[in-house]
Amino acid sequence: MSTGEVEDRKLTLEITVHPRSFEGKTCQLVVVRNVTHVLQHENLRTEFEYIQLLIKTMSHEQLTPLNAILNLSEYHLKGLREEKPFSAGEQKYYMEVIWSSARILEYGTKSQLTQLQLQANTYEFNQETTSRDSLKGLVEKVAAPFRIQLLDLSAELEIVQTPSVPPRLNHDRKLYEECLFNIMQNAAKFNKRGGRVKVT
Repeated sequence: MSTGEVEDRKLTLEITVHPRSFEGKTCQLVVVRNVTHVLQHENLRTEFEYIQLLIKTMSHEQLTPLNAILNLSEYHLKGLREEKPFSAGEQKYYMEVIWSSARILEYGTKSQLTQLQLQANTYEFNQETTSRDSLKGLVEKVAAPFRIQLLDLSAELEIVQTPSVPPRLNHDRKLYEECLFNIMQNAAKFNKRGGRVKVT
């Protein structure tokens, strides 16, 4: 496969060599095919399939926490309108669910936007340095919205900082948070009752 530039257009050429015999002599037949349109079609199809999958994922991952926010807010407002206030424990639980759902929705939306930027090669990487102590705080921050979800499953969440963690880490903080969020989300989603999530 070979690529060349012709009149500011990028062409992809497929070059194959076939041994032949001509007039009693051994020779080679070189076949050159322009496969640019074939690859463009494949790229468009792959991109379309990726977008379709992303839309399905976005719909599910965004609507689930959004429904929790809307339903619990409506339920709480209904109690206030009918002057049937909830107990302090109920109010605390509902607000924790609403807060955690809002945070999950925020992280999920940011993560999906980042995926689109990476796909379009428009994401701007921002490398920074984070200390070991700050890194643990960052993990706690990302894990916090999932505590209520795991609590409902009677599941345990444990965050352990091992000695192997370097004193300082050079990374893109935004990407790190979003990658950690996706891992935590899957761990909470596919956990079982009485299970355990350990982050090291």
